[in-house]
Amino acid sequence: MLFNIPLNIPLLMVVVFLSIVLGIAFRFARVPTTFREYAIGNTPFSTAYLVATVLATAYGGRTVMHSVTEVHKFGLCAILTGIITGCLSFWIISPLALRMAPFMHHLSMSETVGSIYGKYPRVMVVLSNLFASIVMITIQINVMTIAIGMCIDSVDPKIITIISMLILILYSTFGGVHAVLITDLVQLGTFLVILPLLSCCIFRYIGKPMPEIISFLQTQERFQFSKLFQVNHNLWSMLTLFLSRLVFNISPPNIQRIYMSSDHFQASKVFLHTGMGSLYIKLFMLLIGLFAFVSAPDLPATVVWGHILSNISPLFKGFVVISLLAVSMSTADSHINSSAIMISQEITDIVYKKKNPDRHQFLLAKITTPILGIFSLMLSFYCNDLMELIKLGFDCFIPIVTGPFILTILGFRSSSYSVLTGMATGILAIIIWNKWVEPVTDVNGAFPCMLINSLVMITTHYLWPQKKRNKGVFDQANALKLWVNARASCASMRKENT
Repeated sequence: MLFNIPLNIPLLMVVVFLSIVLGIAFRFARVPTTFREYAIGNTPFSTAYLVATVLATAYGGRTVMHSVTEVHKFGLCAILTGIITGCLSFWIISPLALRMAPFMHHLSMSETVGSIYGKYPRVMVVLSNLFASIVMITIQINVMTIAIGMCIDSVDPKIITIISMLILILYSTFGGVHAVLITDLVQLGTFLVILPLLSCCIFRYIGKPMPEIISFLQTQERFQFSKLFQVNHNLWSMLTLFLSRLVFNISPPNIQRIYMSSDHFQASKVFLHTGMGSLYIKLFMLLIGLFAFVSAPDLPATVVWGHILSNISPLFKGFVVISLLAVSMSTADSHINSSAIMISQEITDIVYKKKNPDRHQFLLAKITTPILGIFSLMLSFYCNDLMELIKLGFDCFIPIVTGPFILTILGFRSSSYSVLTGMATGILAIIIWNKWVEPVTDVNGAFPCMLINSLVMITTHYLWPQKKRNKGVFDQANALKLWVNARASCASMRKENT
C-alpha cells in the first residue's frame, strides 16, 4: 500500500506539486455560470497571459523527452529542425489570426467551419478532433508514467499517474477554461524554472569548457554541415514529420486561444510573441540533448534519459519528474477542455436546438470532460509507443481538418459537398498511405494527404456544379460582411458582461 512505503525526495516533491496545483485551481479559478464563460471566459485576457497558456499547451511531456533524444540520434539536423519548428509553427498562425475577425465571436474550430460549410463538415471536425485529442491525452499520460517510473522506484508509477489525471479532470470539469489557464501558468512557471537548472546541472557534470565541447562536436559526423542535406531515407522521413509538426499547432486548443483574445490584432500578437518564447524553451531542451550527447556519445537514443537521471541528485530527479508532469498536465487539460466544448456544442445543436442551449451545453461539457479523461487513461494502459501515437495523432487530424480550416480562414467559400469530398479524400488517402506507402518509405503521410484534401476541395469547387456559386473562391466581400457582423456581436456581448 502507498502509505506503508517510505517517502523519498522525488515522491515527496511530486505530492507537494500536485497539492499546490489542486489548491491553486480551486482557490483562484472562477466557477463559470454560462457556457461561454466555461469555454473562453468572459473577461479580456492580457497578451502575456494568453502567450503563457499557448506555450503550456504546446510543450507537452512527449515534446520535451523527444527533443532531447532526437539531438542524440540525428545531431545537427535535429537541432536546426527543432529551432525552426519551435518558432515557425506559431508564427504561421499569426497571419492567419489577422484574418479571423469574422469568427472572433465563435467558441471552437468546429463552429467556425460549420458557420461556412454547414452541419456535416462541422461533425467531421468534431469527430476528427475527438480521436486526435484522445491520442494526444494518451501520449501525455504515458509520459507521466515514464517520468515517474524513471525517478521514483518505491511506488507503482501508474498510481501517481492516475492521481494526477484525477486532479486534472476535477479542476477541468468544474473550473472550465479559467481553471485550465490558472494551472497552466503554474505548470509553465515550474517548467521554465527547472529547464535551465537541469541544463546547467548536466553541463557541470560534463566538466568541459564550451570551446572544448564545440571542438568535440566538430569531429562527430552527425554534427557536420556536409552531412546535413544529404538526400537519403532519414531526410525524407524527418522532412515530412517536420512539415506535419508545423501545421499541427493549428489545433483546437490554440484556435480557442484566438477566440479568447479581445480582437484579431491581439490574437496575432499572441502567436508572434509565443514563437519567441517557444524559441527560448526549445534552445534549452536542445542544449540538454547536446550536453547528454557530449557526456556519452555512443549511447543508444532510447537510454539517454536514463543516463541523464543516473548522474543527477535525488533533488534534481524530483525537479525533472515535476517538470515533465507539469507540461504533460498542461497539454492534456487543454485538449480535454477544447474537445468537451466541441462535443457539447454539437450534441446540443442536434438534440436540443434552440431549447435553452446554453444550460444544456454547460451540463454536457461537464459530463464530457471526465469521460474523455478516464477513457484516455484506460487507453494509455494498452498503447505506450510514443512515436506511433504522435503519428496517429497527426493522421487523425491533419489530413482531414487542417486544410479545410486554413482555406476557410483565407476566404475559401464553396458548398458543403466540396468540403466533404475533400475530407473523405483525406481519410482515404491517409489509409492508403499508411497501408502501402509508409511501410516501404517510412515517410509519414499526414502533410501530403492534407495537400491532397485541399487540392480536391478546390478542384471539386470548379468542376462540380454549385447550388450557390460565389463570385470567387476567395470571397473578400463576404468576409468583410462577416467581419462587420462579428465586431457588432462582440461589442454587444462585452456590453452585457459589464
